[in-house]
Order: sequence, then structure tokens, then C-alpha cells
Amino acid sequence: MAIAGMFSGLLGWLFVGAAIYSWLTYKDYSSSSSPQSSFSDPGVGGGPWAHPTSSQTPIPLVFGTARSTMPIIHYRLEGDQYQDMWLVCAVGEDWSSLDPDYATSVGAVWLNDTLLSRFSRYTTNPDLYDRDHDWCRFYEIGRGCNIYWKSDGKHVFQKEAKLDIPAESYNLQATHDAGSSPIKCTVRLIHQFKEGGTTQAFKVTVFYSTEVSGNPEIVLFNGSVFKTATQTVEAGKDSETINVAGTQESVYEVNLPYKGTFKVKVELISASNEGQLYLDSVELEDTAVQSETVESYGTSLLVVHIRDIDGTFVKPTVTGMVTGGPSNPSEALLWVLKNKEVSLGIGADYIDEISFMEAGAKCDEYNYTFNRAYCAVSNFESVISDMCKSGRLLLGEYGGKLACVFDEEITALNTRTVDMMTMSDNANYGDTSMSNIPNRFVIKYVDSAVESTAQDIVLEDIILQQKAGVVNEKTIDLYGITSQAKAWELGWYHALWSQASKWLEFDMKPLLWDLSPGSVIKTVSTEDPYLNNREWMLVGFDETDPGCYRAKAIEYKRAAFHPEGYVEELPNVYIEDYVPTGTIGGSNVPSGTIAISIASIQPLPSMESRVTLQLAGVPTSADFVKVYRSFDGNSYSLLTELTATGGTQYCIYNESQSWTFVWYKATIRSSKGETSLIGAPSAQAYITGAENTFPGYGLGAYGRQPYGY
Repeated sequence: MAIAGMFSGLLGWLFVGAAIYSWLTYKDYSSSSSPQSSFSDPGVGGGPWAHPTSSQTPIPLVFGTARSTMPIIHYRLEGDQYQDMWLVCAVGEDWSSLDPDYATSVGAVWLNDTLLSRFSRYTTNPDLYDRDHDWCRFYEIGRGCNIYWKSDGKHVFQKEAKLDIPAESYNLQATHDAGSSPIKCTVRLIHQFKEGGTTQAFKVTVFYSTEVSGNPEIVLFNGSVFKTATQTVEAGKDSETINVAGTQESVYEVNLPYKGTFKVKVELISASNEGQLYLDSVELEDTAVQSETVESYGTSLLVVHIRDIDGTFVKPTVTGMVTGGPSNPSEALLWVLKNKEVSLGIGADYIDEISFMEAGAKCDEYNYTFNRAYCAVSNFESVISDMCKSGRLLLGEYGGKLACVFDEEITALNTRTVDMMTMSDNANYGDTSMSNIPNRFVIKYVDSAVESTAQDIVLEDIILQQKAGVVNEKTIDLYGITSQAKAWELGWYHALWSQASKWLEFDMKPLLWDLSPGSVIKTVSTEDPYLNNREWMLVGFDETDPGCYRAKAIEYKRAAFHPEGYVEELPNVYIEDYVPTGTIGGSNVPSGTIAISIASIQPLPSMESRVTLQLAGVPTSADFVKVYRSFDGNSYSLLTELTATGGTQYCIYNESQSWTFVWYKATIRSSKGETSLIGAPSAQAYITGAENTFPGYGLGAYGRQPYGY
């Protein structure tokens, strides 16, 4: 029976969304499901669009401050050789209309991963917002956005028409009836084909969405064409014409008869030889009007103008630093649960808001923030999980109300001792196979210090890898985290909890009925050493018979609350076995120190450096030598652990960092314990790199960065 079936009437608590404990799935503990399946489109429920790209365009919903993809809803080229580019982008939901406590704003803007502020003609002076400068203008409420253009401009789409999905333009405007100066509409299609060409059957129509006096649908073409390309190859006096792969263009024109809103649609009926068909652009030649209005309702807009001389930005992607709703994970979670316009809309009578305030205060205390933009259709359960993971939050039900709990370490004083001989019956326990326990973790987060690009931190549990004989990798997504330090702290937390492999079930006697999910117990047993002096966390209960309850528990990972070994700007850090505070440096540790020095540093073709460390003075009493590394000379993390051979031995590894100082220390470990890292001799080296890898901007590859996803 899942958590959703626990006895809330007896204990008061019902955890319906233990989102941060994804490792519970092996026992099929469930999490909550929302009344709505996802953020809906268009506008995420924020109101109708005047110019949507399609009926499925997601409108970004931003929490905190995040680098967010801005969907292009209006793309127009004009001027000499179509060098003037006008873009209207959906920044995101207008937070001032969603919640009086927040407002949408825009910071830095990127085009194809290049900062707009780096463009040579860029200006922030509104008096220079013209065709001769590059600039952007923000419209928080999505109204009053006007584009001034010449009569020979075109709207660019480059959308593929597929057999089951037509290619549609966004809404276009005919500002007047035909009269004496009709608006000329020119539709350009691109046919793409392999060697031998393609025969394509398709239909091109202009259809009005507003009421008009005549037929709202105008057919420009309905038939088939054959498109191919050839090339003449000469060899001496002989020549041969061969078929080659290529593209061809088709152009269709019509004078628009009516005033109103319309779209252009291209429907592909059939295509031979895997031919492809694209709606390239729509030109509107109107000598009577020199401007166009683009407005939205409930969605903030950004107008971007650039002069694209060489066609570098012909397929633009726009991202920006957008500030929107709450950044506190608990406040963001509460907003998602309560908001009726774009989210779940759960009534205030069913939410314990005080618990969210208390959890929010804890998030502030630990400096946990949630900065993420949702730019695609997102399942509510996934969104709730993202927020819970970013703040160590548990979402549960208490007394018929949803409540939020900040997961904090339970002190030994508040740990309940359970005598398994007198307080329980029918205990069963077990452990997951070592080969199935994750021992390598890739933590993914967004680093605000590197233009808000996605970064990885790798945590290696080397000891468990050696014991299991296999590397079992797990990805921990923390894209709402923008600080490497917090990504490490939370990544450690989730990594260690994912290694909670031991489980316990037992029948509870009435003396234990005051416990609840999340309670920590210490089992004692004079007959079973496995259960003696072991800590567990209760995660669920089953009512096996009326008045009979069976508890489910997993091992309590106290070490998850004590991250160790973090070194700032270090992309590869390692997990070592947790050693309780006070153990290292005690009177029973082995004696001796190791003199560590740099033997050699060799550059490698892989852009790494092979570093050889000499370890002198290893005592024969040592079992292992632990080598530590630091990038600031203060905070050290475990680099590797070597089997001690005594005397002088060497540590060889490949360093991936370059253009940086590195410090090294070594300690001795035996069955008695480990020597202290404090006061151990150190060695320092400077790792260089290839000239073209010298630190600077532009090292990230756009397209691999999941902005807002």
C-alpha cells in the first residue's frame, strides 16, 4: 500500500508527495498527482494570444531570476537585402497580473548565445531605437508593441510541413480591404530533396480567423510538382549531367480581399524520395500602412531589432535573464499549489500556509533559492519535485491540509529508541545489491557566474565502486540552483540519500502509534546484531488489519546533512565515507607524516595534464594513503586513495583543470584511524594549458544548455 494510504486519522500525517526521496520507488511509494496534467498552452492559461506562433506555443513561467528561452512569436525581415531583423519574443507570463507581489523584468539578452550588448551598434538610448542601431525594448504587460516597417518586408517561419502536421504562420494582419491599393501577399516554399528529386503533392491556403464578407479560405495552390537539381560534370572533352541533392523554391501570390486576421497554411499530402517541404516566408506588400501592432494579453513581450548584414542570425534563438515570481522554494511551491489562473488552484482552506512560511524561513536560513524558467509543457508533479529538491522540502498532508516540511537533521536527543523485542513483531529487513547502489553522481545545475549555462559536478564514491566492481551512475537534476556551492551541498544530500539501501518493516505495538512518517528511530535488539544500534527513518505505514499497523523504514543517512570536501570551481569532486566529527585526530590514530612533492607535470593531447606526485615516508603500519587536492590552498577534497606500500610511492593522475594553482596533501589511514589533514605537509603546482583554452568568454556551446527546461 502506498504512502497515500497511511492512517492520517490516527497519526494526523499523510505524506502524499515525498518528492525528494526518489529512491523510495523500489518499494513503490507514490507521490501526489495533480488535478491538471501540465502547464497548459497557449499563454499557460494567462489569456488569449493576438499573435501566437501556434496553438501549442509554451509561454515561459519564471521563478526567481533565470536565463530563459524567449519564444519568437513575430519574425520580420526588411530593408536592403532583408538585413533589418525585427523579433518579438514572449518573455514570459506577466507576473504583475498574476501576483501583486511580483513583476516580470528583463536583464541581459542573448541572440544565438551572443550577448546583445556586445553588438557593435547596440544602444540603450531610447532616442536611438531606429534602423541604424541594435536594441531591445521590454513591454511588461504585452501591450503597445509596434513595429515600423517598409512595404517590402517579409515574415520568416522556416517551418516544415509534415504529412500529419501542416506548417502554419502566426496570425498576420490585413489592415484594410482590397480597394484600389490591395495588400499583396507572397508565400515562399522551399522543396528539399535527395538525388533524383521529389514529387510533392500539397495545398497552400490563406484562411481568415475573423469574420469576413466572403469565403474565409483562399486556395493559392492545390496539386503536385516535381522538383530536382542537376549538375554537369566535365572530364576532358566529355561531360555528363547527373542528378544531385538540393533545394528549389516555389512562390505563390494573392491580393488579399478582406481586412482582418489571417494565417497561411501549407499541407503536405505526399512526397516521394523522402522529400521535405517548408513554409519559408510570407511577404506583405502594403503601400498604405507602415507599421504593425503585436500585442498579447497576460504575457510580457520583448522587441529586438538588429542589422544582420551577413546572415549570421538568420535562424535566431533568443534567451534572456528574466525575473518573475518567488525565488524561495517554499514560496514558489505554495504559489504553484494555490494559483488558479495558470496552476493547480487549490483552495486556501486545504493548505496549511503557516507550515510553508516556516519551511520558507528555513530555506532563507540555509540560503536555498529556486531560479528556473519553464519554457516547455511541464508536468505539475515534475515541477513540484524540482522545487522540493531545491529546498530539501517534503510536501505532505496534515489534518486534511497540505503542509510543507523542511528536511532537517533529527538530533540524537529526538531519536526514539525502539526495542525490537518488546515494541514490535514480525520484523523483516534487507539490503539492496551493492551493484545496484549508485556510486557515481552527475549533479546538473545552472551556474550564474558563467552566463547562466548548465554545468556538471561529478561526485565519485570510489570505495563503493571498488567494492561493487561496477560504476553505477545517477543523474541529479538541480537546474533551479544557480550556485555551485549550493549545487554541491544539495547534490551531496540527494546522493547520500539515494544510497540508502537498507530497509526494515515491522508490526507496531500501540506504544509506537505516536510516530509518524519522517520520525527517526534507533532500533536495539539483544538477539539480532543487524538491528542493534541502527538508525532508521519511518517512511510509511500499512493498516494490515483493523487496529493493526505495519511500519516501513529505511536507513537514516545522517551524513547527508554534512557535505564534505567541497572546493569552489572544482568540476570533479568525490564522496568519501562519512567520518563522524571528532574521530580524525584522536589519540588512537596512526603516527607519521608524508612528504609530498611534484615529480613531474606532462601536457597531454587531450588538453589535460598528467601530474605525478611523489609520496615519501609512508610508514609500514599504514594500510592506505589518501591524497587530497585544493584549488585555493584552504579547502581540500579527496583526490584518490592508494594502497600503502611503505617507503616512497607515486600518485599519477590526469588533471582536467588548467591555468590554475593546485595544492596537494596526503594522510595515512589504518585500522586505527586517519592522521589529520591539518598540519600535513603540502605541495603546490601551477597547471598551464593550451593557448586557445585560456579562460574567457564564448567557451559554452548553445544548444546543449537546457535554459528553462
